[in-house]
Amino acid sequence: MALGENRAVNPGITDSTTMVSAKGSWVTANSDLTVAHVTADFQNPQSVDDSSVHWVQVGRAASSLLLRMRYATTVTSIGTAPVVRVYGAWTPNGDAARDIASGFSVTPTDANYAYFMRLDNADNDDAVGGLTFTLDHTHDIDDGTTSYSDPPTLTPLDLMGAEWVAVLVQTAAATIGGSGSIQCDILAI
Repeated sequence: MALGENRAVNPGITDSTTMVSAKGSWVTANSDLTVAHVTADFQNPQSVDDSSVHWVQVGRAASSLLLRMRYATTVTSIGTAPVVRVYGAWTPNGDAARDIASGFSVTPTDANYAYFMRLDNADNDDAVGGLTFTLDHTHDIDDGTTSYSDPPTLTPLDLMGAEWVAVLVQTAAATIGGSGSIQCDILAI
């Protein structure tokens, strides 16, 4: 039996699919790690007005998250390593299918209401935690135009049931040698 193969689980029901594994694709959650966010963004992630922050919808069967830095091979060094925070969002009654084009709200009576929590650390204090990326041209995976850092940890972050994920920059990448983009990709598994 292949994963996701249709199986007759009850007599007369032949189109039931049982998900036994979940794997997403690497997607960009933050397209610019060179700009740090401010305290107000960390305290109100739903109101971040920054086109580099992408709220990514997580598949229903995913339970964990890996992160990595993606950067142009023309970036030769980063003097100040980027540090990121990962936020999760939950919608009432698990209504993750709704359109979030208008953003999130923390007002319970609003149609786009959602709950928020930091996923990488239990403390939302500005000075605590965050995940640090490092550039290592000698060992990072390189496809000729783009390099990919090792994840800050191979222990995946627990999604804790989050339906949406965003990555905010606590410490911006700085003192950059060369030029090109520095981004954060996530993989829901």
